[in-house]
Amino acid sequence: MKCLTAEELIELLNADDHAPGLDRAISHLVDCHQCADRYDSLAQIHAPTLVAAGWSSDANPGTSVPQAAGVAPAFPWDLPNFQVIRRLGQGGMGEVYLCQDLELNRPVAVKAIPLSRIRPEFLARQRREANLQASLNHPNIISVYAFDVSPTAHPYIVMEYVEGITLSELIRKQLPTSRTTLQIMLQVARAVAFSHAHQVLHRDLKPSNILLKPVPQANTAIAVRDREANSGGWFAKIADFGLARLMTTGQRLTASAGGIGTPAYLAPESVNKAFGPVGVGTDIYALGVILYECLTGRPPFLAESVAESIRMIQEHEPPAPRHVNPAIPHDLEAICLKCMEKEPQRRYQTAAALADDLERFQMGLPILARPIGQVGKTMRWCSRNRRLTAALATSALSLILLGLGGGWFAWQQNTLRRAADEQAAEARRAQAAAQRYSDLARNNFMASLQQIHVMDRELRDILRKKPHQPEIEQAQRLLESQKQALADTYLSQSMKSGESRGFELDRIFKDARTMDDIGLRASAMPVLEQLVKIAEKPMPSLRDEQFRLSVGMKSSTMLAIWLDEQCQRGEASSLLRQAWHQWPLDLGNAHMYPDALLLDRAILDGLYLSMIDTRVLADEAKSVEQEMTILNQLIQHRAIAKKTEPPG
Repeated sequence: MKCLTAEELIELLNADDHAPGLDRAISHLVDCHQCADRYDSLAQIHAPTLVAAGWSSDANPGTSVPQAAGVAPAFPWDLPNFQVIRRLGQGGMGEVYLCQDLELNRPVAVKAIPLSRIRPEFLARQRREANLQASLNHPNIISVYAFDVSPTAHPYIVMEYVEGITLSELIRKQLPTSRTTLQIMLQVARAVAFSHAHQVLHRDLKPSNILLKPVPQANTAIAVRDREANSGGWFAKIADFGLARLMTTGQRLTASAGGIGTPAYLAPESVNKAFGPVGVGTDIYALGVILYECLTGRPPFLAESVAESIRMIQEHEPPAPRHVNPAIPHDLEAICLKCMEKEPQRRYQTAAALADDLERFQMGLPILARPIGQVGKTMRWCSRNRRLTAALATSALSLILLGLGGGWFAWQQNTLRRAADEQAAEARRAQAAAQRYSDLARNNFMASLQQIHVMDRELRDILRKKPHQPEIEQAQRLLESQKQALADTYLSQSMKSGESRGFELDRIFKDARTMDDIGLRASAMPVLEQLVKIAEKPMPSLRDEQFRLSVGMKSSTMLAIWLDEQCQRGEASSLLRQAWHQWPLDLGNAHMYPDALLLDRAILDGLYLSMIDTRVLADEAKSVEQEMTILNQLIQHRAIAKKTEPPG
């Protein structure tokens, strides 16, 4: 396919998800880096101009921007019955002002639509949008009171004013607790279900379009309890139906500078019709991304360009939230990942079903969502990559054979390192060769072990469906014992060779975690216990010392999670307390620590805080909470600083 012209790229910027040739254009954009760069440049040029001082892309009718000192608020034209209080900001369709409705004596948000945005079809579309949102009479949806034209023929929309913050601002300020996240998402899911029942898709759900109004302590029965908030909780309101579509007709209600939505929250079917049609599942996917961001502090797919974001959404599975934050409950992770299934038919079929599952989790009842096992993930990946699967199948046997030599390679690594110490002239070359052999052995061995695990699981499934097959039972027992023996040998050899270098300890930790993922926790647990002991000894270089701290905290955290799952919370809490005192960070010199190490300490703090006995260790619990707050602020400040750094 030829490269896209400038006109075609601009059409793609303004395209909705039913535009002709959308699949073909996006497919080319993903494969052609030159066109992707041109598209990103045009997206920046055509993005709405943010002219208000201090105004960000998260601005909504529910957020306010202080006026500059000495500058009186001014409306762009005369508007009867409204007194301007202050300018709130500017969005994609016009400026928003906080006004007092003199006739009804109430504060309102008034969106003034500039003449530069008016086209022959624009007023009709804006009127349909206003009428549509006005018809959605729900407590968790921003109300639209009127769409009118000023005496000078300028259109404006009068909306409900919500004094509070956006969910995006709450996440940036401090990651909400699981309880806060759960109850906010319940309100939002019920509101989306109401919208869908009235045949309206939102299609641009994201944290910056969810407004949070503080609720007094006395009214917490209807709101989200939030210990981080100064009030009793939050009442959620969904705003901005600028990309809304009527489900019955597919008619798009407004024009938009970014017609297919915000990249980080796009569902796969929004950019590739091979995944299915745009529908209710598209909004449910976005709800899953919002839930993911509330639990982990970031969306699942982050990329430097629109094209790369689109590629990741289509090709990659979202990282499990518990890999980012191990303190997240398993069932809540399962609900989140079910919302973000690639195929719409695998997600919750309605937003009401999602809300019901959240309520079941809240009440401690069994949920409908179930985590997908490794075999299930493999099968789905294979169905999307048939040609690559066929090629991998032909090499599976050779990978297994290569993996059997993993123990020998680990032994060879030790031999080469001893020879390097004895022969100083050849030390560097020998160590480099040993590292290459070790990396090759590790990669081949882990791939082979996972293949053995998949075959073991498949044989178990066959026996579960048709038991009493002696030959298959013998093959399954042989595979299981081979898997256990290989894992024990490999981890034992790795421990002998990895005690002197920090990065090797980190690699052994990752291997042990992989062993747990494939059902070999009995092999992984002694390795993590040994890593905790090794991490008690200081290391000479700064880099090795940082790895030592990281491995010690991560190993203790993982062991505590396993103990807690075995109903040994007392042992888990004692282990976390020892780790918290064993590996402290000097936050007065936080600049010397990498982001990952700060995150490891924050996760340790969060898990310890969830298990600590506050009746016995009240002062220590307060210290842990204060440290976690400082760490979260440091992590967020660094993330914001990286976003604002000039390229290069």
